Amino acid sequence: MVDEEAKSKEAPKILTKPLPQILDEMEDIIKAAAEAAKRAEEAARKAEEATEGARDATADLSKAIKLSEQQTEQASTRAIEAAAAAKRAEEASSKAKEAAELSAGRAVEKAEEALSKAEQALVAAAEAKEAAELNAGRAVEKAEEALSKAEQALVAAAEAKKAPLSRETIAIMVVTVIGSIFAAIAISLGLGGGIFG
Repeated sequence: MVDEEAKSKEAPKILTKPLPQILDEMEDIIKAAAEAAKRAEEAARKAEEATEGARDATADLSKAIKLSEQQTEQASTRAIEAAAAAKRAEEASSKAKEAAELSAGRAVEKAEEALSKAEQALVAAAEAKEAAELNAGRAVEKAEEALSKAEQALVAAAEAKKAPLSRETIAIMVVTVIGSIFAAIAISLGLGGGIFG
């Protein structure tokens, strides 16, 4: 009795369910498999879309990197050009400074020359004054005028030597000195005529 019960427990359960129930279960299994396949297909499609998006993103990233490299290269080139321009400007400034110093030196030399001429004119005027004092009162007045002009030229030349000279200042100084020289010469000639006349 016990053996029969054990055999009945161990016997396979084939055909233990009614056929309609088995068919329903099979249909449910098929539907579930079809749904799983559909979901798998949808997942595969989304994965492909994601892959395509990743490819597009990679392409965009590559373009961005290339553009960044180009911009970096352009910025580097501009920086080099700016440095070269700054160097050229510095060289030009140095040359301009040297030229200005040379021009100032020449201006001082001209001022010294004018001062020397003014001193010579002053000496000539003093000599003319001495001769005029011996000759006549009128000659004395002219000599005093020439002496005053020569002194003014001497002061102007001394001031020009101390201060930076402009072209206008040099021109005025030269004209003043030349005028003083001519005045001294005219006085000398006038005195000579008076003495030897």
